Amino acid sequence: MVNIISEWFMEAANHCCGAFDYGVNEMELSGLTPVPSAKIAPPRVGESACQMECVLRHTYDIKDAGGKVTTTIIIGQVVLMHIADGVAGKSPSGKLIVDIEKYKPMSRLGGNIYGRAEGLFELPRPDRKV
Repeated sequence: MVNIISEWFMEAANHCCGAFDYGVNEMELSGLTPVPSAKIAPPRVGESACQMECVLRHTYDIKDAGGKVTTTIIIGQVVLMHIADGVAGKSPSGKLIVDIEKYKPMSRLGGNIYGRAEGLFELPRPDRKV
């Protein structure tokens, strides 16, 4: 399950990043709202306007120079995506998209540092017929 954080529930979401003991329900501690998923067991975060139900496909352990596993990369397959009406938009071709300016996604960049998607611009992709 991937629930993208937006500015409007940043503080609550930050409560899910603590160094809690195994088994502690971080969603309960944060006050966020669990919502049943349609295709997987873990619940979605009700406050998130973009939720991706995923199944695990691969894990890759990353080791430091001494051979100790320090990070694990997780690859999941999205099996169902939920987009709230308030952030939904349409592409020029009519395809359903997430309107980033309404969505206001946040990214955790490492440690206690977060980033905002601001100053958006479009850059057309090159024509591959060349």
